[in-house]
Amino acid sequence: MKTFNIRQYRKIPKWSVAILALLVVLSPSLLFIKQPVFFLSLHLAQIVIILGIYLLMNYYGLFILLSIYGLYVLGVHTTNIIYQQSHKALIHK
Repeated sequence: MKTFNIRQYRKIPKWSVAILALLVVLSPSLLFIKQPVFFLSLHLAQIVIILGIYLLMNYYGLFILLSIYGLYVLGVHTTNIIYQQSHKALIHK
């Protein structure tokens, strides 16, 4: 069995990590999410992702983390839209 060696992977340049971290931090405000619970969960997800990127520091890990985060944000956004639609429907009854 081959042992895992982190040095085999090319290191991610620092500027790309900085841009990614900025995008991750700005994404909740870009999605216009108003519920504080969603804000809290998104900020926790941001911390986990940034830590994960620094721990893994390889392109496969980065790709997996970004795809998971993208699905998570998409899920939160659609949940928010469904919540707002049902809230409007209840008010107009």
